[in-house]
Amino acid sequence: MGKLAQIKELIDEAKSIVEETTADVSEAVASYNTKLEEIKVLQESLASHTLSQIESSLSNLQNAPELLYEPEVIEESMEILEPLQAPEPFEIQEPRAGLLQAKFWGFVTFLLTLVVLLGIGIFMRHISFAALQSNLENTLSQSASFFSSLLVQSPHAGPAFGTVLILIVSLALGYGVYWILASKAARYNIAQAQNILEQAREWSHERREFLQKIQEVTKFLNDVLFALQGVKLFGEEFSARVKRARFFDGSDFTTLPTVAQGEVSTLQNIAAKAQNLAKLQLYAQDFIIAQSVRSAIDDAKALINSIKVKIYG
Repeated sequence: MGKLAQIKELIDEAKSIVEETTADVSEAVASYNTKLEEIKVLQESLASHTLSQIESSLSNLQNAPELLYEPEVIEESMEILEPLQAPEPFEIQEPRAGLLQAKFWGFVTFLLTLVVLLGIGIFMRHISFAALQSNLENTLSQSASFFSSLLVQSPHAGPAFGTVLILIVSLALGYGVYWILASKAARYNIAQAQNILEQAREWSHERREFLQKIQEVTKFLNDVLFALQGVKLFGEEFSARVKRARFFDGSDFTTLPTVAQGEVSTLQNIAAKAQNLAKLQLYAQDFIIAQSVRSAIDDAKALINSIKVKIYG
């Protein structure tokens, strides 16, 4: 495999790693931000709509058990989860250091060799500076003829063979210089490409650790959404049930049917959870959710599932 092909293969592998990691992280961040926005909307709806319905259903209900609200979750030493920006991708540029210089010095060597050889021919033909100025074409022809005479061993040789010899030698030396410098540059660029690939792997490893944290948090945000949706759903449903019971049986808890009393107690439990969830801040440290927040969500999920079991068995 040629050095340029080897460099391209290393850079292509680095680009592939970066592109795949960037796509995965961007997708995870987008999902995370979407969940946070959905939670915000549900909390606002819970506070402005659902809790109002619950309060209306329970207000002025005589002899009802006391409604106990849960304490607000506060973690002053932790941060609150906020929307994220996808990390900037790792910039990769194919290393090409020294290649332009190799071409430049190769071309310079070609020109210098050409001039030196022509100068030798002019010197050996004893051509004066005045003659050189007056008839440049004839001077160059005589210079080339000198090298032709060396090849064919004839003092009357034409310039053709000499011209070919001068060009071959000049091109050979020019290409030789280019090849030496280009080979040196290629070795350097291969080392740079290997370094870029290693950096891309390290960058990808760090981003995938970040990705794993985001995915774990997003999984928890799904639980938060479930808790909010469940509390909202059952809060509005049991608000309607209690209103219906009070419409038919009055506003004295003790005179309500046993089933209706149970629905009032359930609605009170839902009210406590709804009040807590509506203002719940998602505290975390380095994307590790606070245990108090997890407990609040677990308690809400447990209530939702217990109501589900009562309804559906």
